[in-house]
Amino acid sequence: DRVRAASLGFLTEGRGQTLAQAALRFALMMPQTSTVLVGFSDLEQVETAASCYAGKGILPEDLPRLAELYHAD
Repeated sequence: DRVRAASLGFLTEGRGQTLAQAALRFALMMPQTSTVLVGFSDLEQVETAASCYAGKGILPEDLPRLAELYHAD
């Protein structure tokens, strides 16, 4: 829902990435993950997803906050 998505704004603010990019980077940074499947509707979405493979993962200081949000439900 929108409230939950808004609580993840710290992953995008001032970082030049969308929430979808942050989600892909989070999945890709997990050592147990070898493949992330993504759906596409247009070329822009393909390019956005591809840019995540060369990027860095979620910042280490953001991981505790993500865990807190996860366990809040």
